[in-house]
Amino acid sequence: MLETKDILKIGDLAKIELDQQDMEKVTAKINEILHLVDTIQELDLDHVEPMIHPNPLQNVFRDDQPQAAAELQPLLANVPEVQDEQIKVPTVLKA
Repeated sequence: MLETKDILKIGDLAKIELDQQDMEKVTAKINEILHLVDTIQELDLDHVEPMIHPNPLQNVFRDDQPQAAAELQPLLANVPEVQDEQIKVPTVLKA
C-alpha cells in the first residue's frame, strides 16, 4: 500500500500539485488499483494463451484475384469530351 509520502513523490514527478483532500482521494484510488493488480497476479494464467482481442475475430476479406479491367473505348464513348484517350474535365485550379 502506498502512503502519503509516496503519493507526494509521484505528484512531484508528474508535476501535479495535490492538496490534502486530493491526496486522500488519489491515495485511495491508487491503493484500490494496486489491490486489483495483486488479485490478478494471484491467478494461475500459465495455460492461458495471450490474445490481441477478447473476441475471436477473423479476416472476412476475400483474396485479391486479378481480373480484366473494363474496356476503355465503351467507357470513353459515354463522356462529353476526350483528349488523348482520357476524360477531359473543366479546369479546377488555375496556375
